[in-house]
Amino acid sequence: MISGKYAVPLTAALLAASLCAQIRTGTIGGRVTDAQDAVVPGAVVTVTNTGTNVARTVQTNDTGNYVAPLLDPGRYTVSVEAPGFRRVNRSGILVQVGDNLAVDFRLEVGQITEQITVDAAAPLVNAADATLGQVVENRRIVDLPLNGREPFSLAYLAPGGLPPPQPPGTFVHLGGSVPSISGASNFTSEVTIDGMPNTTPRNHGFNSFLIYTPSVDAVEEFKVQTNAMSAEYGRFNGGVVSVVTKSGSNEFRGTLYEFHRNSAFDANDFFNNRAGRPLGALRRNQFGASAGGPVLLPRLYNGKNKTFFFADYEGFREKSLAVSSFTVPTPPERRGDFSQSFNAAGRLIQVYDPATIRPNPGGPGFVRSAFPNNIVPPNRISPVSLKFQELYPLPTNSRLTGNLDSSGARNNQTNTFDARIDHNLSSMNRIFGRFSLQNPTVGEPNYWGNIGNPTNPPLKQHRRSFTLQDTHTFSPTLIANFSYGIARMDGARRVWSYGTDVTQFGLPAYYKSFQQIPALPSISVAGKSGMVTNVNPFSSQLSHTAQGTLTKIHGGHSMKFGGDYRAYFINQFDNRNGMGSLSFGQNFTQGPDPNQARADAGYGMATFLLGIPGGSMTIDVAPASKNSYWAGFFQDDWRVTPRLALNLGLRYEVNVPRTERYDRMSIFDLDAPSPIAARVPVLPNLRGAMKYRGPGDRRLWEADQNNLAPRFGFAYRLLPNTTLRSGYGIFYGLSPTDASGTGAGFSDGFTMATSIISSFDGVTPVSNIADPFPNGIRMPPSREGLTPDLLLGAGHSSTVLSLATPYFQQWNFS
Repeated sequence: MISGKYAVPLTAALLAASLCAQIRTGTIGGRVTDAQDAVVPGAVVTVTNTGTNVARTVQTNDTGNYVAPLLDPGRYTVSVEAPGFRRVNRSGILVQVGDNLAVDFRLEVGQITEQITVDAAAPLVNAADATLGQVVENRRIVDLPLNGREPFSLAYLAPGGLPPPQPPGTFVHLGGSVPSISGASNFTSEVTIDGMPNTTPRNHGFNSFLIYTPSVDAVEEFKVQTNAMSAEYGRFNGGVVSVVTKSGSNEFRGTLYEFHRNSAFDANDFFNNRAGRPLGALRRNQFGASAGGPVLLPRLYNGKNKTFFFADYEGFREKSLAVSSFTVPTPPERRGDFSQSFNAAGRLIQVYDPATIRPNPGGPGFVRSAFPNNIVPPNRISPVSLKFQELYPLPTNSRLTGNLDSSGARNNQTNTFDARIDHNLSSMNRIFGRFSLQNPTVGEPNYWGNIGNPTNPPLKQHRRSFTLQDTHTFSPTLIANFSYGIARMDGARRVWSYGTDVTQFGLPAYYKSFQQIPALPSISVAGKSGMVTNVNPFSSQLSHTAQGTLTKIHGGHSMKFGGDYRAYFINQFDNRNGMGSLSFGQNFTQGPDPNQARADAGYGMATFLLGIPGGSMTIDVAPASKNSYWAGFFQDDWRVTPRLALNLGLRYEVNVPRTERYDRMSIFDLDAPSPIAARVPVLPNLRGAMKYRGPGDRRLWEADQNNLAPRFGFAYRLLPNTTLRSGYGIFYGLSPTDASGTGAGFSDGFTMATSIISSFDGVTPVSNIADPFPNGIRMPPSREGLTPDLLLGAGHSSTVLSLATPYFQQWNFS
């Protein structure tokens, strides 16, 4: 027996794997020749995972090529046997997610009992395909410092990966954000965990959120692919982040950790020091544990080499200082005394009595008289306004604006759990399943300490992710893979005043009966901070994904056939005016000319005390939208010669436009004949009419059925250590008719807003806070009342639709 180092030349090899294989697994392949470079057909190639001892056996074909696809990330040993040749073993081959490793062998004549052992080195160049990307392996994920230990922030290490702009109020560990890749908008990037999509089907103005963010200790590695992916990838524009979670092995391994951050160890920044502001307090603890290994049940089951588990838990607890300032009425102003109310220029703000409106004796228009001594008499102050005014805290300083300084603790916490089982049913069939949950909560402070607080209430979310995958090897040249996944997220904020009976504040009973959200109305007062937040959304996003693929290896071809089906569901209620709104401007207390606004005349607080509101109430729907996505692809990775590999693919995609569970959707059809065309003789071809979806015509729009996405690439080994690569592809993103849209603009006719009529002539107030809707509150019409001219003469928000699905063209040369 011979054992020792042996230099094995590497040539271009590989033929990629299947759809799900590319997303969460890798491939080893290559060519087997003898000492004279003649191919060796029929050689037996055994690929063994050194962590689990799971082996797969394939054979070289007539051209000497072999392919072992669908390999879980890890370290492998590859051995080659053929009659009349010495056996060759190569160990230490690291397979990472999405890898196409070219591992060639040159056999020497000898007895099969003789053996050559090679310590493998990683291939220096990719000689298999034209895809650009970068793997972030577990060591970097665990060892590099991460704010909040959020693994997806490492995606920005890949060339072309950029963090998205963050909206105000984004907090660490509430859920990672999708990176922008290769110049595309971040909400068109794809993020998968163990092969399944992991992004919310709802788009945001700032970014798209991940449904689930795994713990650092649960991530084996991930790959950021940025250009010219093969045909198995679709429904994105910029790029793909493919995450693989950890699985168990034959050795028991675990971690126990605690990370602590305390502002006592931090330095204050320059600007705070210059302004004399102390450093804000921060306390953060991240703690958890993980364990993995073979499933062992004493006297019942020994899972070594067969069944493996991995589980982890992480807790995140953070308390940080939150500071804010508000402008609230002064004690004299609360009594109606505005004799000390000054504007920014230091001038007294004169308050005029709206009840003294009269024709201007010296000219056109009208005039008002000021309140004597700039004081509103107590008998003119509305009892309802006084009740609401009690929600205003007293000022903490004498500034004209920002006279209330408040602080509170923001409590941010998350619990994350993962459990994964891998099982080898036989040498030809293996399955795995993973379940993950995450429950983030951001406990926003109540700065005012009462139900009138105007800032956001706490946000609570529940995130779930499940994946099941089965890989079946029918023969060394035919492999099937099937995956199914569910991802779900629901979250809600509940206004501080939720459940409050508005009649206790003096509003009429009918006001309460029409509210969709049982809470106090949001109140805005010109020149002061508003009272009562109107942020009370609920949303639930759910996606089902089923993917299947068949890989056939024939000669120099590795051919892949695959299908991809996804269903997206969104249930959302975000009626910011469902509890109603009341507004108080300066126009009814300005003068002497009531139509002339001045910086030193008219005060919103005086209008509030007089009880002269504007505002509205909206009756809205809670849309329950769905859309589906179908795709099929064919990919042929063809090894034309030992030096040249071609990647040829075609993908076809159809985004089926959204439907709404109760058919509460409408559009403004620009091509439909106008219902008033007959009344406008000068425009006989007038177009544009409302259309309402219903039975037999439930889809928002017609599907775009022209989405053919060709892919082409090549890799040519110019020299043993030099390869030329180039690729091109078309990639279709999200359709504007998906359920993943914002949801706005398609409910006209099914929603109705009623505005408070404050005045008939613009100067004489007629509204009263004690009875803000004396003529009632309008309800949306019944379906029989949904006519093409329903919104004639009124504003509406229907979106102009486009049939086309956005697409990118990508190419590279390296």
